Amino acid sequence: MLALRGDGGALLGAATLAVLLQAGCAAPVPSREVAILTGGDPGRGAGLLVRHGCIACHTVEAVPQARGQVGPSLDGVGRRPFIAGRLENTPEHLIRWVQDARGLVPETAMPSLGVPEQDARDIAAFLYQQP
Repeated sequence: MLALRGDGGALLGAATLAVLLQAGCAAPVPSREVAILTGGDPGRGAGLLVRHGCIACHTVEAVPQARGQVGPSLDGVGRRPFIAGRLENTPEHLIRWVQDARGLVPETAMPSLGVPEQDARDIAAFLYQQP
């Protein structure tokens, strides 16, 4: 389980993110909380989706160029209980999925693009903020 220290030394984990993301509202999780839980910068995520080619297969409302029709929409990722229908939707799983999807689910159609860890953290932070 992912556990990162936030201000005041309090430990935060995937359960905290789940509560924030699935609190019954479609409002994005504040950047600060997402950054603490993922270790990423949500402000860099949109550009990284473009840079790493994610937009060739996926749509994301907040990224106008993202109009791919091969993979699922990435809107509302934070409200989904599972990633790829198989992995519990936690920051650790999403980060690893972005980095090496086939390493987690070999039969997936999603290619492993060699996304560096920090880029994967930034992409995860961005996706968790999308309504």
